[in-house]
Amino acid sequence: MEELDELELDYEEEEDEVLDNKYLTVGIAKKRYAMNIEYVREIVTLPEVRDVPNGKTYERGIIKVRGELIHVIDMRKRLGLATLDEEDKELLELIKLRQRDHVEWIEALVNSVKEDQEFTKTTDPHQCAFGKWYDSFHTDDINLSLYLSYFDAPHKKIHALAKRVKELQNAKGKQEALDLIERARENEFAEMIALFNGIEQPVKEAHREVVVIIEKDGDLQGIAVDSVDKIINIPINSIEKKGVLKHNEFVRGVTDIEGESVVLLDYEKIIG
Repeated sequence: MEELDELELDYEEEEDEVLDNKYLTVGIAKKRYAMNIEYVREIVTLPEVRDVPNGKTYERGIIKVRGELIHVIDMRKRLGLATLDEEDKELLELIKLRQRDHVEWIEALVNSVKEDQEFTKTTDPHQCAFGKWYDSFHTDDINLSLYLSYFDAPHKKIHALAKRVKELQNAKGKQEALDLIERARENEFAEMIALFNGIEQPVKEAHREVVVIIEKDGDLQGIAVDSVDKIINIPINSIEKKGVLKHNEFVRGVTDIEGESVVLLDYEKIIG
């Protein structure tokens, strides 16, 4: 998404008082926000960012758009929220733990065969820590969703392996059971490990930030958000201010859109 025109914006002939009611809705930390479009010049995918020495804590750095240098505010930091990088790091660390769980799971299965012990780990793919996370995790990114779907088949086969191993051990002995585990290591388990090892890229690509470029009095300023949704009309009389400004100095109010609470941002205060 490069230009506001791609959002099917057409307001050149409208009066200023009508423009006052038009807002660009954006996503920040899985919540919906909106900002008045009066000073919005364009929207770009976040390009390479240069650090700003001694910059403010909420500044992301400087980007270059069509030859112009633009300072970018990280809206998550401005609102006191975890950054996308921090969220991605936390998610990837969690996934590494779930990978380790399955390495330990299959080692426990091997030991249970060798030592003639009961296998005590779960055989239900929905009850292991990864399965519970997998069943509850949701992403709007199609590529990440597709990548995660590849886990389903090998994960279920791995957990079903325990019952097959014990049945084979009872029928044909330890070595047959251990051979079955080894074949699973080379196939389904190897497939799962490869998926775990390759997930970092789709996770990071799923979170390509967007910069809303504001132009006021000839000055340009960028505001980094997670995503951009659409342009909507918000009647002034639908905006509630009670109780909102007490909690966040960058919020103008809140309104309800299609049953969802949308927080209206005051970017003049955000830019400071």
